[in-house]
Amino acid sequence: MTRTKPQSRLLGNTKLSRRLLLGLMIASGVPIAGCTNSNSTETASLPNAQIDGTPVSTKRDTKSLNLLIQDARQKYEESIQQRTAAINRFINSRISGVKPFSEECTSLYAKYKIIRGQGEIYIKRSFSEKVFSDAELASVLQQTIENCVKDLEQIENELAVSLEQAIIGETLTEDRKNLAIQSFRESMLVLRNSLTTETGQAVASMLATEIVTYLTVQTLTSLGVSGTILATGTTFSWWTFGASLVLAVGFDYLWNWFDDPAGDIRRETITQLSKLSGRLTSTVQGELGKFLEQRASLWEKIAESK
Repeated sequence: MTRTKPQSRLLGNTKLSRRLLLGLMIASGVPIAGCTNSNSTETASLPNAQIDGTPVSTKRDTKSLNLLIQDARQKYEESIQQRTAAINRFINSRISGVKPFSEECTSLYAKYKIIRGQGEIYIKRSFSEKVFSDAELASVLQQTIENCVKDLEQIENELAVSLEQAIIGETLTEDRKNLAIQSFRESMLVLRNSLTTETGQAVASMLATEIVTYLTVQTLTSLGVSGTILATGTTFSWWTFGASLVLAVGFDYLWNWFDDPAGDIRRETITQLSKLSGRLTSTVQGELGKFLEQRASLWEKIAESK
């Protein structure tokens, strides 16, 4: 007859094995649901990083994650520098129109318009036709910002993949890369919903149109929506004063009070255009820089939560 082991001994062995396993887990510092280590001030928690529904190790090198975020910041800073160069290129490409603009400003017809009190409107229209219009300049500014936002999306996608690969310690397949990007975007949405200010929500937005609108408004606000060179009629107050003098004295030759009125206007216009280019470029870079600082803080929060 075959002898059967007593059930009580089997149960005893099972319990012993469980105790040994539990002791090893506690000694190793492995967190156990519903338990805390009396020698630790941290509450036990379960891993929350998953890829395709499969939990992965959350052991990570914080320094490496910070370096990845720093790299993403540097890429975006370079993007800002490259993209905003388009503003200067646009203005420089219109310098050739300054000469005919200055000549038209000193024409007999311009004198007539100024005497009739229509000089400012006429000069602004001439500037729009010969050099560039408000709409053209605004289009360049908006396109520059849109290009920066497109670059941001690409950089964030790369960051999402890099962070996930650093955390799990292996290269992701294309499918898992897409999942990592989706998870990153979802995390950004969660952060956005936790913010209460319009600025915070705009900075955390994942919609390109919202970000472009926000940055455009911020840029124009910083510029004071100033006409600067676009309000050419008032910019050259020293020159329009000559027109008032012509009206008062009534002698046409006083129009040539300066040795070269058209040349003076041309040189001053080019100087003002150079200043305008610098101001627009620095303002756009400044607003995009502030946006990057705020956005990068969200990247750090996402990395900490993984």
